[in-house]
Amino acid sequence: MSKVLVVEDSRSLSAIMKSRLSEEGFDVTVAGTLKDAISVLDSKRTTFLAAVLDLTLPDASGTEIVTAVRQYSVPSLVFTRDFDSALQNTLWKMGIVDYVFKEGRHSIEYIVRMLNRLELNTKTSVLVADDSRSMRNHFESLLQTHRYKTILVENGQMALEVLKSRSDISLLITDYNMPGMNGVELIRNARQYHSPDRLAIIGISDTRLANLSSQFIKHGANDFLSKPFLTEEFYCRVTQNIELIDKIEKIRNLSQRDFLTGLYNRRFFFGIIDELLLGFQKDETKFFVAMMDIDFFKKVNDTYGHDGGDEVLRTVSDILKNIFDAPCDLVARFGGEEFCVISAEKRFDRLEILRSSVEGAAVQFKDDTIRCTISIGVSDTPGPIGTMLAEADEHLYQAKNHGRNRICTSVSPT
Repeated sequence: MSKVLVVEDSRSLSAIMKSRLSEEGFDVTVAGTLKDAISVLDSKRTTFLAAVLDLTLPDASGTEIVTAVRQYSVPSLVFTRDFDSALQNTLWKMGIVDYVFKEGRHSIEYIVRMLNRLELNTKTSVLVADDSRSMRNHFESLLQTHRYKTILVENGQMALEVLKSRSDISLLITDYNMPGMNGVELIRNARQYHSPDRLAIIGISDTRLANLSSQFIKHGANDFLSKPFLTEEFYCRVTQNIELIDKIEKIRNLSQRDFLTGLYNRRFFFGIIDELLLGFQKDETKFFVAMMDIDFFKKVNDTYGHDGGDEVLRTVSDILKNIFDAPCDLVARFGGEEFCVISAEKRFDRLEILRSSVEGAAVQFKDDTIRCTISIGVSDTPGPIGTMLAEADEHLYQAKNHGRNRICTSVSPT
């Protein structure tokens, strides 16, 4: 649970903010004065995700509270009624995350959105390509204020090598003028490895070419900024592009994954299986197909209701995900209490680990402890995937006939 410090002297407003942020899962500490805030920061043996700061306090005004909180390296959102351009410029230079006007309930919702964004940013990687060390450092400072993980490189070729080797980059920020490979060339090459729905790209340049922005976008950039740029605009562009990638990923997951368990669904399984098998074939890797389901699952539903059954399904799915977590593993929920695993032959022994782990799991549901087992049927005879699935399904039927809670292969049930 991420911790947030709210420094606000209005008890009614701070109570509203604490209630709303708590609903979002944040652990909120409220301070009504500068002195109280410093006391909290001194005494808390923890790291705050961020602080929401009122500028007008009984014992401080202006930027005093921002200066004080900065000393503890806590990202700050300013929440105020009075704001002018001079103060705005000062606060951006001080490295705030954002500022929010006190204009009603929607202002608090904006704070909620920003805090959720900061929490997500701790798991979000941004790659910066710029041949200027001072600009790389500037980008790093801006991005780390918003808690992004940053990777800095000094030319396009280095950036391309990072993109070839990593699939977790959400945003590329690239300058145009770089030795060897300019920004447009970098983007054109980068799009061979990462599509626009998985990697956002922002081109940046101080070159005054009339069509440079259009060249960036035509070759695959999502956005463009001219140097020098305003800090606020930079953050708006970065956040907008990152959120777009996140939303596309959510939609993708909704279409590919089972809502209850988070495992891949049957549709995705059959859509990706040819690609997985082609990889096994290229690497000359033997593999197996395992079909499995939870024993006496109807009895679980009848005894504990569907909520209890859902808890069992989630527990078994989590065990599956933890045991079969290698790149060569494909785990899917086929429907109901039935699951399918495809993996390399060398990982065959993990099926027994799976069986025993499920048998030993204690599923807590309300005041009850639910225990369950699984039966597993396996096919490791090379052939068309339909044939292997049918054989695994037949072996699953045999496992159930031989007493359940066991693995059945082409040799014998165990």
